[in-house]
Amino acid sequence: MNEGVNEVFLSLISISVVLVLLVLFLVTFSFVFQRRQAQFRAEKQALHETYQREILTAQVETQNQTLRHVAGELHDNIGQLLSVAMLQLNILDEDLDQTPHHSTVQQTSTLVEKVLSDLRAISKTLNTDAVSELGLFDSIALELDRIRRTGRYQTQLTSTGQPRRFDQQVEIVLFRMVQESISNTLKHARAKTILVSADYQPSQFILRITDDGKGFSMNSGSEPQKDGSGQGLNNLRRRANLLGGICTIESQPGKGCVVTITLPSA
Repeated sequence: MNEGVNEVFLSLISISVVLVLLVLFLVTFSFVFQRRQAQFRAEKQALHETYQREILTAQVETQNQTLRHVAGELHDNIGQLLSVAMLQLNILDEDLDQTPHHSTVQQTSTLVEKVLSDLRAISKTLNTDAVSELGLFDSIALELDRIRRTGRYQTQLTSTGQPRRFDQQVEIVLFRMVQESISNTLKHARAKTILVSADYQPSQFILRITDDGKGFSMNSGSEPQKDGSGQGLNNLRRRANLLGGICTIESQPGKGCVVTITLPSA
């Protein structure tokens, strides 16, 4: 009788041990499986981000080559033609001195000189070599000065914190983002004032572009607008993400627009 009880007892213990081992195996397997899944997702996300950064780099390099070529053509060819036109107008100014046409020639000469000056400014902001040489802040200052000299907009650039330089590629992408944001403003906002601020914090860098234009409805934050500006705003978000930062857009009808680009410090 005792032997039978002992056998049953041992059988129960054996079954319990087997069940415990089975549960431990299932728990361990589940844990390892979930961990590998998480690792796989992380690797997939990292590959996707790397791929997107490589695409952005290729796009920036292609854009830089194109803009560098355009800047060279503007400076060397059109700029040279305008310089020759200025020279001829100066000669004509001397020949027509004391005549009724003298003031017209002077006005034309002033206009051509302004066009030549604006052309040189545009050429500098298109040329990525100039952006790399001047740096992000001074390049933005040059761009805003060019816009202000049209007489249609008031512009202002401010900075807080200790200014610092960033990686050349990062500065070029940030500058193109500022240009795209300002371009959206000029095309769609009907603004009178454009403000840009650079906040150099120890832990992050915040670049903010503000206008006093007509504003727009965010449409859940990402819907393209009827005027086509939505695509440009989505491009800003995508580029900021690929730089490891974020871009937020705040706007309401009649209250202008604020584009904020935030990057962590390297």
